[in-house]
Amino acid sequence: MIDRGGRTWDSNNDPVALLEPNGQVMGPGDKLLGSVGVLHASRAGESSAWLSVLPSGEVVQYADDGTRSPLGAWVGCHQTYLSHQTCTYLSHILAPRISSSLQNNQSMYSRGLGWGSGGLVPGMGIGPWR
Repeated sequence: MIDRGGRTWDSNNDPVALLEPNGQVMGPGDKLLGSVGVLHASRAGESSAWLSVLPSGEVVQYADDGTRSPLGAWVGCHQTYLSHQTCTYLSHILAPRISSSLQNNQSMYSRGLGWGSGGLVPGMGIGPWR
């Protein structure tokens, strides 16, 4: 779950992270988890992006050698800069879990469209982007 203040919680309502106005992502105990801009995210202590959410919504992870790996795609993130940064922020938080599940050939999420009470809602299609 995420609120307007940039706070995220897990399914047990335990705090996961906070996106500060300057783009820093803080975890529980004020642990620096990295920084997030509109399109790119970097890990704590690193200056290069390890993840990008492209204008198309595609989520791309970068290996240390610069190799790009697809992680999925967001729908509805291109409406405003703030909505795109929110998708980048959530990707920064979720990508380690998604990568781990893809490496283990396990799917954390079912594939399909995001559907809410108002129709299609922004969401992330998890799985290899082709």
